[in-house]
Amino acid sequence: MDRRDRLLLVAGVLAAAGAVGAAFALGGGRVDPVGPAPNPLPPGSHQRRGVRDLVLPPGVPGPAAERLRTIWGRLVTQVDADAAVTLDTLAAEDATGALAGQAPAAIEALAPVLEVLIRDGRDRVPAAAMRAVVALAARGGAPGKAAVERTGLVHRAFAIQADAGEPALRVETARLLGLLGGKTAADRLALLVHDADPSVVEASIYALAQVGAVEGRIPREAAQAIYAAVDAAGSTSGVRTAALAAFHRLHKVFRTWGVAAKEAKALADPDPAVRAQAATNLGDWPAPAAFDALVAALGDRDPRIQEPVAHALRGLRDPRAVEPLEKSLATVSDPRARKAMETALAACRAPLPPPR
Repeated sequence: MDRRDRLLLVAGVLAAAGAVGAAFALGGGRVDPVGPAPNPLPPGSHQRRGVRDLVLPPGVPGPAAERLRTIWGRLVTQVDADAAVTLDTLAAEDATGALAGQAPAAIEALAPVLEVLIRDGRDRVPAAAMRAVVALAARGGAPGKAAVERTGLVHRAFAIQADAGEPALRVETARLLGLLGGKTAADRLALLVHDADPSVVEASIYALAQVGAVEGRIPREAAQAIYAAVDAAGSTSGVRTAALAAFHRLHKVFRTWGVAAKEAKALADPDPAVRAQAATNLGDWPAPAAFDALVAALGDRDPRIQEPVAHALRGLRDPRAVEPLEKSLATVSDPRARKAMETALAACRAPLPPPR
């Protein structure tokens, strides 16, 4: 049985088993019971008759329902590069925004088809299928995430991606794990953060920060990997930015790790995105040890860096910053950066009284 036949068989079994036992009343915000599912397509058949009704029975009204039927009607007869285009359409389809209240039923009904695409699809198809899962889970909120957990799809996808040579699938797996959260997700992300592909490492760091912000912790080995990634030899700018963003989001985790020194060093990074994130960190969590680096960063011409650097100096309220701020203010044109510098200048001219 080839890939197409296997996918059609899965879709047929899905209908015969009544997994789509509820119609998606798109636009009505409810799930209506329906009658018997249509007969499954016979294995090997490439006919399109009835395929659309495997997902949404014909009694469900409305243009959104028809649009979704059309998308899935195409999808269940595709297991090649064309399927990636269809899946991308599903992930970005405005019409499926009406699935927000019905995403759990949609996810559970479509999980078998998506799993076949993740496992057996060619080229971009597996990653595109995982993107569709992420989109449906995100739209469904907590019930949507719970539905993904119930299907077991994320666990099987994690096993599939471990053997996949395509980094894009691992990136999407990391995104889904970050969305779902919990200890199991954190443990799996702690493995992905050591991936050889920088795009996977970057996605895993952002996902770990997302999980840790909710859980209040991440696995120590993952935290160590993030800490090292900021200035590790060979780290891409995307990975460095992600690691600094994790420092910021997980401040309670990293506050005793001496990250201010790394953030201060990152203010001189050749990539402006890295410098901007380092400046944002220090702007929200000023550190006296970073004072010299912050003063030097006042000469940065990028407003994304000038503004948070001024915020950091305002927080430190060190009178030594008055002269550098005055010089920078004379050359800065961005209104937000100017306002931040003026506020910092006022704070530094009236420093905090020494402790008694």
